[in-house]
Amino acid sequence: MVDGSGQAFGGKFRVGDVQTKKFRVHHRHQSKEERALLELNHPNIVKLHERESDYVYLYYALGPCLDTLDQLFLKSDDARKYKGRMPHHIDGLLQLASGLEYLHSNNLVHGDIKPENVLIAEEPAGQDEITLKWTNFGLIRSVSEAKQTSPIRSNKAWLAPEWLRLKKKKKKSPTGNVDETSYPVSIESDVFAMGLVFGNLLLNGEHLYGSIENKIAENIVKGDPINMQKMDGKLRDCYENDLFEKMLRNDPNERITSEKVLIQLQSIKDKLTGKEKELLELCGRDSREDLTGKIEELIQFGINVNAKDKDETNVLHLLCRNYSNPKFTDAIQLVIKSGVDVNARDNYGMNAIHYLCRYHSSQTLINGIEVLNQSGIDAKAITDDGSNALHYLCRYNSTPNLVDAVGILTKFGVDMMLPDNAGWNAFYYSQNKFNKEMKIWFDRQQPIGEGGFGMVNKGKFGGREVAVKRVEMRHVDKREEDAMLKLDHPNIVKLLHYETDNDFMQDIFFMTLNNKMIPKLICFFRSRVKEIDGELRKYYENDLLTKMLEYDTEKRMNSTEVVNQLASIKNKLTEKETEFRQLFAGYTSADLVGRINDLIRLGIDVNAKGKYGINKHRCIGQTNVTEQSFVLQRIDN
Repeated sequence: MVDGSGQAFGGKFRVGDVQTKKFRVHHRHQSKEERALLELNHPNIVKLHERESDYVYLYYALGPCLDTLDQLFLKSDDARKYKGRMPHHIDGLLQLASGLEYLHSNNLVHGDIKPENVLIAEEPAGQDEITLKWTNFGLIRSVSEAKQTSPIRSNKAWLAPEWLRLKKKKKKSPTGNVDETSYPVSIESDVFAMGLVFGNLLLNGEHLYGSIENKIAENIVKGDPINMQKMDGKLRDCYENDLFEKMLRNDPNERITSEKVLIQLQSIKDKLTGKEKELLELCGRDSREDLTGKIEELIQFGINVNAKDKDETNVLHLLCRNYSNPKFTDAIQLVIKSGVDVNARDNYGMNAIHYLCRYHSSQTLINGIEVLNQSGIDAKAITDDGSNALHYLCRYNSTPNLVDAVGILTKFGVDMMLPDNAGWNAFYYSQNKFNKEMKIWFDRQQPIGEGGFGMVNKGKFGGREVAVKRVEMRHVDKREEDAMLKLDHPNIVKLLHYETDNDFMQDIFFMTLNNKMIPKLICFFRSRVKEIDGELRKYYENDLLTKMLEYDTEKRMNSTEVVNQLASIKNKLTEKETEFRQLFAGYTSADLVGRINDLIRLGIDVNAKGKYGINKHRCIGQTNVTEQSFVLQRIDN
């Protein structure tokens, strides 16, 4: 056995940097619990790499860490306070629940659950994640020995009620101390103590059962978590308040298991993820209405305001790109106050100030730049293409307050003369943006069509006829344009080139133009599927439309599956086209017209040719059935 929690030091082991803990030796033989710990491998259980001993101490080589959870809530002037990053609260709770469930699933009990036994660890380089890990397994026992008593020097505030009800029995330790008390350890007591840690995390360091140690112990025994009501109402609802109720039941036999805690937390995580997507979608639309109320309502659910979409774009990026309401600064201050990372980068290395200078053209531009700077944004940050905020501002922005915005960014230290990856500085863009010679010509008098964000006209590019789509700058995303230039497929309209006309704040797209620009589109809506002819629907495998129009995105088929199923349908139709041609090779049944109609209703290509180039027109010469000719003439018409 070891006493207390030992002393922790930085150290080295063959795996690299480790945390070394030193304990006074009570026995030098490795226990079966220690052997079990060496075999454990879970991201939320601190890794025990090795155990060694000398004549006085035991040494444990543990995975490295930044700090412990109890130091997160120390006063701000305390030098020991942890001031680094933390996972979002739902992710932190999931990590702790997952680690404890793993321990229990291996028939082990922790026995000393409390904030100081939760490590805050940084993942290996490149993963940029913070994880929470259970540590200090000095009381660990196998489940079969869970009812045995073990010495503990734990604060009573983190003990389960069944422990606190026991009559204290002082036990003299081998070191001569008499301040150890024996308590039983169990899976149920682990779950109760984890509920206390959860509450401590959600209440920013406050204890669910009070603020004074003796009173806390009394309230635990009485089953009175007096601080539960301090959790925000909507947050508590989203966290399904019964989760705490089930973890903190006084009767250990009625307490929820760690496995069920994990399942319920995952359900809560799914709900919060839906709210996070809702927030991103809300701010991802070009909007001039006041969104602050809706944003605040979603934030109150305790969502992760740092959630990102597939392009690593967060809510602050989206607001700086799309939001043009006069309350723009109120909206960005709201999400910043809620904990959004102002220096978060997207997949192209752009932070919020890049988005603001690239897309924002309202009168609130300058106020937005000042708010972001006051919030600690790196105004001098460089994107993956070598651009700083001034590059974007001078290249794309033509607002009346452009000069003032340039002056503010320069005051913040942004370099006007820094070249981007193309070799141009912001000064060059400001001087040449209005003198650009367009490489294309389009005829305003010959419109082809109108899209959601602009007009399409006939035009010329490099001596060839093209279709020219003109889009307002505020609707343009350069990343999408760059991606489209790389696409090359016979069934995807080809983007040949794009450039900007700053006089009109418009972007030009170019596509090859032929005699038929735009085919007719047939749209199937879910409510109309049942109206498709029964036989046709059956032959076309009705489940194709059903699976394409599935409301649940997780169940909806992907484009590869659509192509594969259509290819299967095409093969079946090819067989029917062969059967259609064979009807005219001397077939004289009186029901021939009916059979022809049946095949036509399946949607076959009546102009399909056989192996020798024979189609239905040549087959007609072999038969003299008037009704057949009528059917074929009707098809041609």
